[in-house]
Amino acid sequence: MNRTHCPKPIGSDGRLSLTQQSLNYHGAGMDTEIRQLEEALRIAMLTSDVAALDGLIADALIFVGPSGEVLGKQDDLALHRSGRQKLSVAEWQSVEIALHDQTAVALTTADLAGTFDGAAFSGRFRYCRFWGKTAGVWQVLGGSVVALPAAMETIA
Repeated sequence: MNRTHCPKPIGSDGRLSLTQQSLNYHGAGMDTEIRQLEEALRIAMLTSDVAALDGLIADALIFVGPSGEVLGKQDDLALHRSGRQKLSVAEWQSVEIALHDQTAVALTTADLAGTFDGAAFSGRFRYCRFWGKTAGVWQVLGGSVVALPAAMETIA
């Protein structure tokens, strides 16, 4: 799979990338919309904008954190509201989108830094988020995040 900032029509193997295949089938509009939502989510996470996060995250969210813990929407919002998690850096290095009717999967590689429970952290992480559109509104239904080992950071 190509992991790029922007869709590339042809991959290094000469075939259409996953992103381009999705664009051909669903059109650029939905892909662009999910990319804009991923950016809105990045900004809301970076600024701990609980109101924005509340709108972007489905009430029945199921999210697996980097230690394997399962979080719901209220857990996620509480991390930001309380200041237990504060990001000082949230830079998306790549976003890959796979579209499926009224759902989308976003695979995002990110450089993050900040504090969690007062302890500093930084590194490269990979999010897999499932977006769904209900009543005309896109929200994150579920997902996971993992810290990438140092060896993978250079090839992501």
